[in-house]
Amino acid sequence: MNGIDPICGMVGKIPAHGHYFCCTLCIEKYEQVYHIRPKSYKDKIPAILLVGILLFGGIFCIYNREFMTYFMGIVLVSLSVLKIIDWGGFIEAFRMYDLIAKKSLVYASVYPIIELSAGILLIMNIFVRFAAVIVVLVTFVGSISSIQIIYRKRSVRCACMGTKIKVPMTAFTLVENLVMFGMAMLLITSFSW
Repeated sequence: MNGIDPICGMVGKIPAHGHYFCCTLCIEKYEQVYHIRPKSYKDKIPAILLVGILLFGGIFCIYNREFMTYFMGIVLVSLSVLKIIDWGGFIEAFRMYDLIAKKSLVYASVYPIIELSAGILLIMNIFVRFAAVIVVLVTFVGSISSIQIIYRKRSVRCACMGTKIKVPMTAFTLVENLVMFGMAMLLITSFSW
């Protein structure tokens, strides 16, 4: 069954709050307008766990570099799969804040594939420096984008874990980017050809 999205007026197919919405962003806008809070703190547990795993795993990898390529690869593949699950929603959310994605639909569209490819290369332990350079570039842009959002105190949903896990852009997002950036820089400078 379809209905008219109360936010944008388009045909909606996603039922929520007694209406039909065209996308998850419109649902979130509706929730903001009508001050509807998330169901519970439990909804954020997967995001908190993922950020915690990344931070502690990143710190462990700095001390044990043999494990670093596998850990980074697993994290990148996992995050890209979360983005691909709702690819259209990811593109829409990512274009709200990323510096390059705002100007390039192509970049926003292929970002999960870039991330997935870099992750697979790291797990397979081939073209490690190339994969690390890719990670450095995307995390650098992501860090600049995060700094701008945090500095301007804008409320933006982070698309780093896709759109199914709703996480706001916070200092944790910046720390996540910086940890991945640091690990990738270590790989570039220390990995032998």
